[in-house]
Amino acid sequence: MRRLLIFAMIVLICFISLFATVTVYSRERTGYSKEELARLDAVESIYIKELKAVLADEGYAYSGVTMTKSFAKGENLSYEVSIHNRLFEKVSAERRAGIEEKLSAVPFRIADTDCEVMLVLTY
Repeated sequence: MRRLLIFAMIVLICFISLFATVTVYSRERTGYSKEELARLDAVESIYIKELKAVLADEGYAYSGVTMTKSFAKGENLSYEVSIHNRLFEKVSAERRAGIEEKLSAVPFRIADTDCEVMLVLTY
């Protein structure tokens, strides 16, 4: 009985983790095809990896990076990139500004698409 309960818990955890890793899109039409969305996802993943590399070089390897994409009808794509690290609270404003400057220097280019990226450091 105990083994059955453990097995059921493992299956439940696997099931939840499978759905937690899937990218979620709103139900409204975005005006982008599935292929275009897949291309955007690939570019976004590369951008996040580059941001994490800069953070690791600066000593913040364990920062969380969250990228939120916004599709507004009749407007360009816009992104908000939140970078979370408790250590940002303890560094000076000068140091934080230097980190933001280095992160802002990381290029984010999507061919044939105008987009806006806003970086936010949180702690």
